[in-house]
Amino acid sequence: MANLVEHELNAWKVNLMDTNFNHSDAQRIKTFVFLRTFENDKLIWRFSLTSNYIVCSSYHNLMERVLNNDHLMVHGDWMLI
Repeated sequence: MANLVEHELNAWKVNLMDTNFNHSDAQRIKTFVFLRTFENDKLIWRFSLTSNYIVCSSYHNLMERVLNNDHLMVHGDWMLI
């Protein structure tokens, strides 16, 4: 995709879009808006407080959000213990 973008202008290279895609796809792709950002992209792991990937956060995400572990939970007010 990088060769389809005029980076200095932050715009599509329209001539390449028209020659590499059919008309309807090219028109649809041209509607995508470029964000004007001055920061470099960075990798972020959204399942940890520090945004860094650690195995523990992956395991926690799997156990809490992906697997159905309702049968392992004991419901109640644990602050009373």
